[in-house]
Amino acid sequence: MFSIFKKSIEENIDKSEFEPVLNRLIDLLNESSNIAQAKWVEKTKSALLCNNIADFKRKINSVDMWGGSGAVWEVGGFKTKLNEREFILEIIKLTELMKSSGLKSNAAQSRSKLLKRVIKE
Repeated sequence: MFSIFKKSIEENIDKSEFEPVLNRLIDLLNESSNIAQAKWVEKTKSALLCNNIADFKRKINSVDMWGGSGAVWEVGGFKTKLNEREFILEIIKLTELMKSSGLKSNAAQSRSKLLKRVIKE
């Protein structure tokens, strides 16, 4: 009902902003033996770098990224609390980048809010 009053953000996907965040997520996921999730983020990055923006948007908004058990955002098994904190901060950075780039994802924004609360604890 009130969506007509929301400011529409035009999509502006800048590879140079997404690539370092995705690279760091891949590194952290591999270091924590979350190989399947690391591969998913790698596929997402590859779509971006190959200019397949439709596939990139599909992957970055997918259930594999923001869904339930086994999704990228909610993995564990980090070797140190510092690595876990860095991972959470990178996920938050990714969600903020998505929002500022005009990529709408209620799931990503919901996870971001949750992780921001977790990081404050």
